[in-house]
Amino acid sequence: MKDAAHELLIYAWSHPVALLFAEATRRLGDIVDVPFVGRVVNQPDLARAILSDDDNFSKTGPGSFGVLITQVMGRKALLNMDGEEHMALRSKLTELFSPAYLEIVEREVLSPPIEELRCRLAAGECVDIVRFAQLLTGRTTWHMLGFAQPDHDGESDYLRVFGLTRQLTGSIRLSTRKLSPGQVAAKRRAFEQMTAPVATAYAGGGLPERSVIARLQQLGVTADEARGVVASILIAGTETVTTAVPRAIALLIDSGQQSVLRAEPKLLQGAVDEALRVTVPTPVNVRRVAHDCEVHGVRFTAGDRVMLLTYNIVKHGASYPRPRRFDIRRQHPPSARNLWFGAGHHFCLGFALAQREMKLVLSAIASLPGELQVRHRAYARGSLIPGYSRLEVQVR
Repeated sequence: MKDAAHELLIYAWSHPVALLFAEATRRLGDIVDVPFVGRVVNQPDLARAILSDDDNFSKTGPGSFGVLITQVMGRKALLNMDGEEHMALRSKLTELFSPAYLEIVEREVLSPPIEELRCRLAAGECVDIVRFAQLLTGRTTWHMLGFAQPDHDGESDYLRVFGLTRQLTGSIRLSTRKLSPGQVAAKRRAFEQMTAPVATAYAGGGLPERSVIARLQQLGVTADEARGVVASILIAGTETVTTAVPRAIALLIDSGQQSVLRAEPKLLQGAVDEALRVTVPTPVNVRRVAHDCEVHGVRFTAGDRVMLLTYNIVKHGASYPRPRRFDIRRQHPPSARNLWFGAGHHFCLGFALAQREMKLVLSAIASLPGELQVRHRAYARGSLIPGYSRLEVQVR
């Protein structure tokens, strides 16, 4: 199982201790109490119920990742918001991810570079998919936010944002409950550099009407508050899809299922779903229990830290037999489907965009005149979401 071996190496290279922790707790049951860490949840139905219960499980309480975000980005960064305030802001931004607008994004932003990728590969060129994915997601996020388009090709700007995102998310571990003053200062510098175009956009006017920043300005969100929202979207937009695209292509190659997808294009959605299950864009979600409660027969006490280990949840034996096997024909049970994007009111705002990007790229790969082979690969070290630092592929 070449595909499974490389996936394990990706995690081992990036977060060896977290990998050992996840694999150990996965074997200990659906609920595992770990001293100094919290209650680890490995069961899909229970995880979905917790993610959907904002009244009893807080995203912003002590011990949650929301606290770390607040330390760096402020209180209104979307990723660290709960309750009515969160829902109000989210509802106003949801329309920016409507099917009609995503059609525009596909036509104007996504399709040209993806077609260029297909042509380069079809011509026999060796291409680094990691760099391609970084530029694609950078270009897409830049467009949707409403930043002024660069005078040149924009590559240095897009890659710079990606590098700053890595600085912002790096060094955060499962056990991290609060950042040190030094960590806050370093991440704050990266945050300010990353979101510097927000102030320029607010002051300059002329923002695209359907851009995120224009919408925030219309809602009366201040420039400082908008920085937090923009940074959250940049992190979600660059880290998740940028990591998932190269790993998805490597999985198709390593598992030998490129030919299956080429022969049966109807399996495209299955390939995307299975790739996201295996790559797990959100390996963990952390909540704090706000009130004593019972969920699916399990008692939770106020103040508990609950760790929903998505890495384990998508390998739950009852839902996913032979979980390490990458299988584009796999049927995903409703209880676990798309849990890597969250659930409830905090379900990923950019879900439809991520799906569209993945489909377009994998469809282009499936349409090549021959099968791809990996010429060189290197695993990333220290990134928030484990992945490749380089993946060079070429048609045989």
